[in-house]
Amino acid sequence: MTMKKQLTFYFLFLFISGLYAQPGVEFHLGGSNFLGWSMNGSYKLIIIDELDLSITPSLGVGSMIFPEYGLDAIVHTGVDLQYKKWGIGGEISHFFANPFLTDSHINEFIALLVYPNVSYLMQFKNHVFLEFSVGVYFAYENRNAFIANGPRYQFAGDVIPGVGITFGYRFR
Repeated sequence: MTMKKQLTFYFLFLFISGLYAQPGVEFHLGGSNFLGWSMNGSYKLIIIDELDLSITPSLGVGSMIFPEYGLDAIVHTGVDLQYKKWGIGGEISHFFANPFLTDSHINEFIALLVYPNVSYLMQFKNHVFLEFSVGVYFAYENRNAFIANGPRYQFAGDVIPGVGITFGYRFR
């Protein structure tokens, strides 16, 4: 595909999604953030309006609630496929030392947390929503690249149940 066709497709996608999408902001507690929180931007793309079928990607930053773990900054991303009020999705959070704090240090806490989940959405009339999710945590830790070649992250062997709560506002 040529660059001109790619740009045409990209701008057509942006135009169509702008007509049917609902941008929003979310406060996310738990979920892939584990014992942390994040502020996320979300973009609800309506796939089939008559069936109330949509897909919502989100991206945000946050921190740990208990920073004594040492890794107190979080980058959060997720995607959720929703049918009416029910959803299925996945979230990934990356934990690292906060670059803005001088007392942050590397600890033995996990590096990545993957959280596949099912969710239930409570939509209120004034564009406010509350979403509850239940899933499992898959923890990954950093691998020392100087000792062995291979993937950067290694499965930590921990699979535990988890919950998440999201409070948000849709602008349209």
